Amino acid sequence: MPKDSSKETTGQQIDPKDLAAQLRQPHGEFGQVVADNLNESNIHITQFTYDNMQIADGHRLLEIGFGNGKLMDLLLAKANDLFLAGIDFSETMVAAAKDYHASNINKGIVDIQLGSVAAIPYPDGHFDKICHINTLYFWEDPLACAKETLRVLKDGGSIYTGIRHKDQMEHFPFAQYGFTFYDDDKAIQLFKDAGFSEVAICKQKDPAFEWQGQMLQMDSVCVIATK
Repeated sequence: MPKDSSKETTGQQIDPKDLAAQLRQPHGEFGQVVADNLNESNIHITQFTYDNMQIADGHRLLEIGFGNGKLMDLLLAKANDLFLAGIDFSETMVAAAKDYHASNINKGIVDIQLGSVAAIPYPDGHFDKICHINTLYFWEDPLACAKETLRVLKDGGSIYTGIRHKDQMEHFPFAQYGFTFYDDDKAIQLFKDAGFSEVAICKQKDPAFEWQGQMLQMDSVCVIATK
């Protein structure tokens, strides 16, 4: 979770509350910087979540909260004849992803839309797999959002939720602003309450990194809920 981007573009320390707002919904020039930094700092949890998806040829995929869309290339490389949709409620990120994936959009491989997990702009049973990484913290009505992901999944389809736990996020000053954190039990119960038939947890230890002079190590957690 993220590399220290708080001094970039301005040369001054950004307020943690302002940084938290950018992490929730990147916007403007600084949002572009934040998105690139998140691609770097979240690469391990992203790869871990994608690897757990066990993508096969012909799958229809949805990513919720894709940032600038650059890491979606990792998904597209996992199998043949994929269709990858992405929704994000940041106009800045949607514009960036549409520009980056212009060729794939023209080919009908990728579809990028401005949208929210609260009202996913696709029909019932449309996707084999859904993923989202470090976005669960910001769902305003988690149960309603989880039910909405269930709606657009095919029977037997799964959603893969990449998260960090509260005890490891407390190192970051921005984490006290607008984040709702989940432990394993809370995350499992959310998706069970939404109507998913099976919910499991997978974890890995990420490499240690330096944050403002101290060495930290995070767990990548992937919650797998199956319809």
